[in-house]
Amino acid sequence: MGRDKAAVEVDGVASLDRVVAAAVAAVGEVVVVGGDRDGALADLAPGGGPVQAITAAFRAHPGRALIVLGCDMPFVTAALVERLASHAASQHDATLVVVDEHPQPLCACYMPAAGAAFEGALGRGERALKRVVAALDVAWLAGESLPEEERRGTRDFDTPEDLERLLSEGR
Repeated sequence: MGRDKAAVEVDGVASLDRVVAAAVAAVGEVVVVGGDRDGALADLAPGGGPVQAITAAFRAHPGRALIVLGCDMPFVTAALVERLASHAASQHDATLVVVDEHPQPLCACYMPAAGAAFEGALGRGERALKRVVAALDVAWLAGESLPEEERRGTRDFDTPEDLERLLSEGR
């Protein structure tokens, strides 16, 4: 992307602030990992990607399910967060949204049992979140079954072109 995706503004509000607002509206307590936001948990390995960030969150909140959302999902809704939170008692290791056959590991609910997989991956130096997810027992939440506003909320951006496409979808 060439710049901090968390700070990218959408309709005058930073993407991370939009994600946090949706999460707060849905579940109240929100933990941000990394960055310079007040109260954020420190990255275990700054710049090390989502595996270390999720591991940091599990360490800070042992025994708890985690709703994990990417900072680059500016249209995530409280309804989508509530839907993910409703899976917090699942017998699976995780519930992930899958849209157009693409798993969204940063739009997920990870159960406490998944914490060991993240710890192990971090210990092995594994940085690929998809590889960690592949080792989990996952329940899939089909994006196509979601209302359009929630489905739009599952989309992220990695490039300026992705961001432009995402912005143009809702207009």
